[in-house]
Amino acid sequence: MNSRIRRVLAAAVALLVTTATICSSQASVTLTFDFSQTGTSNLAFDGANGFSFTDDTTSPNYDFKIGSETLGSGLIGLGGNITGSYLIGSVVNSGARQTALVTGTGNFSIFDGSTSLTGTISMDTISTRGTGGGIDVGGTVNLQTIAYSGSNADLLFLAQTPKDATVTFSFTFNNSLNLDYLKAHAITDNYTGRLSATRADDIGHGGTPVPEPMSLAMWGLGALGAAAVGVRRRASARVI
Repeated sequence: MNSRIRRVLAAAVALLVTTATICSSQASVTLTFDFSQTGTSNLAFDGANGFSFTDDTTSPNYDFKIGSETLGSGLIGLGGNITGSYLIGSVVNSGARQTALVTGTGNFSIFDGSTSLTGTISMDTISTRGTGGGIDVGGTVNLQTIAYSGSNADLLFLAQTPKDATVTFSFTFNNSLNLDYLKAHAITDNYTGRLSATRADDIGHGGTPVPEPMSLAMWGLGALGAAAVGVRRRASARVI
């Protein structure tokens, strides 16, 4: 076999090995940020089996502000709101823990200073144990149809396909209060939350598409194949 052809074939094998390595190591990227209620905003139980999130009475009337994030600092300090009314279902007891399903949807938004990211939020479950409680702590995807037309790279990341995320909440009381009590009494409380969204790394942070490894491989093999044909034709021409 012609030495040039052998070199072309060796390069093809190397390309396939490299592509396989890239594909096997292709990982996902997760954006997580923590937020907490701001000013006079709070988590409000209405005493009639429901709850909602109230706005701060001071302009710009945010419900929460973001305090930390995992991909940089583009979200820190941004404010947002949570609308909607949510209904607590039948309570299930498991020792000192009480859990109930939650129905209802609302709007979740983050304002970047000029443009808002928006999405539809639902609450899956609510639970209490002792002086603490949580909403959707199981991590069910509950923020969907996320939309954003601004330029903040982290908000663009959230708005990329599949356009959904998980939002969880936690709250703590001074005294031990269970769900049965919260359903029947009007109470307000501070809260903290966490949003987490995961994307495949074929979309770069900030929305820049990253070439798919197999597409690169097919292009490279095509180029190498064309080179091999050229080498063989030149060798045949010299023999004739």
